[in-house]
Amino acid sequence: METGNQTTLHCPLTKKPIPAFCDVRELDPLLAYLRGNRLPSDTLMFPRGAVTPDGRLDLCKQDIGPEGARVVTGVLAHNTAIQSLLLGTNGIGDAGAASVARLIEDGGAVQVAYLGCNLIGPRGAERLSETLARNKSVTGLWLKRNPIGPDGARAVARMLEKNTAIRTVDLVNTQIGADGLEAVLSALTSRNQTVKRLYLAGLYLEPEQAQGIADLLASNSSLEAVYLAANLLGDRGAAIIAEGLSQNTTLQELGLASNGLTSAGAASIAKALTGHPALTTLDLGYCRSTRVLGVQSNVIDDLGARAISEMIAANPVLGRCDLRRNRISQAGAVAMGEILGGDLRPRRILLDDPQDTALREMIGNLVGPKRYLDRTPDIAAIQSVYRTKVLH
Repeated sequence: METGNQTTLHCPLTKKPIPAFCDVRELDPLLAYLRGNRLPSDTLMFPRGAVTPDGRLDLCKQDIGPEGARVVTGVLAHNTAIQSLLLGTNGIGDAGAASVARLIEDGGAVQVAYLGCNLIGPRGAERLSETLARNKSVTGLWLKRNPIGPDGARAVARMLEKNTAIRTVDLVNTQIGADGLEAVLSALTSRNQTVKRLYLAGLYLEPEQAQGIADLLASNSSLEAVYLAANLLGDRGAAIIAEGLSQNTTLQELGLASNGLTSAGAASIAKALTGHPALTTLDLGYCRSTRVLGVQSNVIDDLGARAISEMIAANPVLGRCDLRRNRISQAGAVAMGEILGGDLRPRRILLDDPQDTALREMIGNLVGPKRYLDRTPDIAAIQSVYRTKVLH
């Protein structure tokens, strides 16, 4: 087992000595509806939980605990309507993870399991991974903000070597360490060709871990989205990742928000992505968990903004780029407007809104809505009625 400094786990449940769970009888109205094996025409709210028309069972932040997870999954074993199980921030722990694993083993219809922030440790991750290794129906596994550690990550890696169905793997802020990361990247580089979306934010990745990511980007043509926000990659890590990007032609989304990048790091990324035929989304902005995780924001300034603008102008499909909170001055924004002003293709480039009215009008075409990320089916499947922020 890997040892070393503990990293911050950004989950509110870690601040509660003993989580207070609801009386499972409060779930009875929801359970009765689920036994009917149907979906509502509009989102249906219960004392605990909600069911949506598109097949989401939303129990995020409902304090159901391990026992609640057990009774809910028991009913779902006989339900064919629910496809997305959202159990975020419920303190279900390893016992709850085992209940979800049993549901999957019993042939439930659930295709997406959102289990973020649940105090699931290595044993829970291992139990889920053992089940998913032979499963062909689950397409999304979301484990963000659970302390699964290196051992849990190795279990996930072993699962990925065998699984051929999962499209989305979320290991955000899961304390997997360098060894755990290496195992996951190795599985995705050498064996797995079905994962499309990979989330590795908040793992305190340093430049030393960047080579594995670069190798993955260079060799895996199935990956469509890689998010690395709130890490410690810096300019050196960005330069290494850029080497992998220069050999990639299939990635559609890249996230490097809050990684301590300066104009040098931005220039490395821009050079590697110039002319990239598939990239539609680039996030170099600011991650909400930057402060609590103790990482550094990006400061690409005007020089970096120019490099990114020139890259955008040369890219056929890149339409969304987040550059907020990068210390781009009004002069830098004007320069971006001059570079991109003649480009009539639709773009959504997020900048800090300028205060000057005339300047705002001049570069208005560069400032898109804050909730600019299109919701792919994989993202739409985990949207919660109890959570207002878009996850990525």
